[in-house]
Amino acid sequence: RYWSVLAADVAGEGARARDVDRRFESDAPRLAHLRIGTRCATAIMLYSFGARQGEERGVLEGDLVQSLIGPEIDRSTVTTCLHDLRDELLYLHYTGRRYRFEPRPNLNLLIAEEEKRIESEEVLARIRGRLESDLAATGARGVLWPLDPAAIPDRVPAFQVVYLGPDAAERDAAALESLVERMLESHGAGHREYRNALAFAVPGRGPLDDARRAARETIAIEAVRKQTKDGRLTVEREQREQLDERHQGATAKLVGAVERLYEAILIPVAEREGARPYRLERVDLRAQVASSHSVHGRVLEALRTHVFETLTPARLVALARLGSDR
Repeated sequence: RYWSVLAADVAGEGARARDVDRRFESDAPRLAHLRIGTRCATAIMLYSFGARQGEERGVLEGDLVQSLIGPEIDRSTVTTCLHDLRDELLYLHYTGRRYRFEPRPNLNLLIAEEEKRIESEEVLARIRGRLESDLAATGARGVLWPLDPAAIPDRVPAFQVVYLGPDAAERDAAALESLVERMLESHGAGHREYRNALAFAVPGRGPLDDARRAARETIAIEAVRKQTKDGRLTVEREQREQLDERHQGATAKLVGAVERLYEAILIPVAEREGARPYRLERVDLRAQVASSHSVHGRVLEALRTHVFETLTPARLVALARLGSDR
């Protein structure tokens, strides 16, 4: 009954303990030959059979750590590895501070199976929902993921931030500028009139991937929790508590990923040379020191030298230089 457990977690070609080995090797090359993940998983496997009378199978964390430390492995390395194994392995069970392998799936496998059933549209919908909540909480005037220029209102007597959708993260610089220029120049079948009242927030590929992973994990955990409440899935009390903790952690990761989702802003500024009336200036959000935790707050802080709530004499002089056609 334990062949599948060994193959998936401990000794198979794709065993998840080997992923932990590689992580330790990357962070501390001097530990590579020790294969920390495989070593800890193997010890837990050997402790998973038999028990003293009146005790549950498995090994207490203190006894396990004591059995694994040595001249080359200290306590902190072992405890870090055990934490990683709890997050990665599919058949490792940890209850009452006791570790053991069992030929039945743990929460990691249940959540991983649910993740496979989630469509990409559902993931993007969750990310968009978080963004909508962020904008609503700040009372921001923003346009979220417009499909075409007509989706961006024109002749609005206020500054608007356009939050480009996930496809913008995959475009190179030239394609991105072309997209923004098209949205700036047109509105439906006609020309846009209020072109200097827009800024375009651009998502980053890395943060978008982080947000996708966090959203997928959050949705999967919610599905498992629902199964336990409906009685379709039976889990131990400690596993229910772990589900609640993991849901809180996944939700926090999603919130953090959405806060960091937008990495740059493209804003039209006056072009004083050449035939074009404006050029697109790029503002790097990653280089900004922001005090706000909201997406819109970070964008406005980054634009503090471009957008003003009041008109000052200095700004009047600068605007006058744009010419009568502007």
